[in-house]
Amino acid sequence: MTRVNSYRPIPVLELITDLIFGGAQIGLQHFLEHIDRSIFAPQVAVLHNGQTPIASQIRSLGIPVVDLKMDPKIRLDRIYSLYRLIKQERFAIVHNWLFHANIMGRLTGSCAKVPVIISSRHNVDIGGNLRELINRMTAPLDDHSIAVCQYVRSIELARARIPANKVTTIYNGVALDLFQHPDHIRTHQIKQELGITDDALIIGCIGRLHPQKGYPQLLQALKDVKDKIPGVHLLIIGTGELDSQLKSMAHKLGLSESVTFAGSRTDIPAILNCLDLFVLPSLWEGHPLVVLEAMAAGLPVVATQVGGTPEVVQNGETGLLVEPKDISQLASAMITLLQNPSLRKEMGIAGKKRVRLFSIKNMTQKTESLYMKLYDQKISSASSPSK
Repeated sequence: MTRVNSYRPIPVLELITDLIFGGAQIGLQHFLEHIDRSIFAPQVAVLHNGQTPIASQIRSLGIPVVDLKMDPKIRLDRIYSLYRLIKQERFAIVHNWLFHANIMGRLTGSCAKVPVIISSRHNVDIGGNLRELINRMTAPLDDHSIAVCQYVRSIELARARIPANKVTTIYNGVALDLFQHPDHIRTHQIKQELGITDDALIIGCIGRLHPQKGYPQLLQALKDVKDKIPGVHLLIIGTGELDSQLKSMAHKLGLSESVTFAGSRTDIPAILNCLDLFVLPSLWEGHPLVVLEAMAAGLPVVATQVGGTPEVVQNGETGLLVEPKDISQLASAMITLLQNPSLRKEMGIAGKKRVRLFSIKNMTQKTESLYMKLYDQKISSASSPSK
């Protein structure tokens, strides 16, 4: 990759809504672990929740993380803090992650006359019609937009009504090396810690306890699975607004002994190594990083045919795709794989091969190339004599 400015790395601000555990946040962390620091000098600003394990991991890389401490209300002093940070550090590129950061980065970056402003869309649903309207009204302030899969790109083009040449698909990337060397001793320890027997067939689901993720349908399907496979166990990793509701539902369905709600975990590679099958029953999705992680760990996947998931999971080859909210279909797919160890192994091997296309290395290189392309265009335009 060539450099226009040979004197110092290009200063880049990565602006994100929060650094709570999630796909975009993990993606940002891994991106920053791989970005070429001889070419780019990244910093991170987070609108709120900037004192988290992910923030600590980023800081450990020697990358500053500024917590703007914005609460849900609009705070002019914090907006000015962002503006002042951008002006003081003279960022050449501001890359926004998630809806609120997109809006703040567009408005503040434009006022601060940042040469390159890039926003991103990580999900099909960004929170309703009002947000879509705000997104559409502010999208022209971007120099470019990144969509995490082709399906999300089509949604952004339709709803934001921006030119097709201003939206690039860059798939989420997974840090493959984290999943290559399973620790079987640690796997046994985790099962003991969670009270799961070594002989149980374990289904895993990782994600926020949110209506998007389809947990009620998963619990209902699990009841049918348990009728066929009594030793099955469901491990749910995540926290969220449905926590108490889902635990109550599991109890009413008679599944309390067969479901473990493990809360938030930072040892996802080790957790995945405990599983026999990964399931993602979402009602809608962007490009779920957790599916890539499951495939990198060699797991077959049962997932709903929504968003960008079919761009990753090849139905019948690396897993099975089902319709969202179809409890019978979901149960049948899980039963099919749990009853067929050789098919699980075959799909897991195929998934491991396929996920190489979605490595963090590829994602980082494509993002860096976009940065340089837009930066070069702006520098060339600024240096051209006006007519």
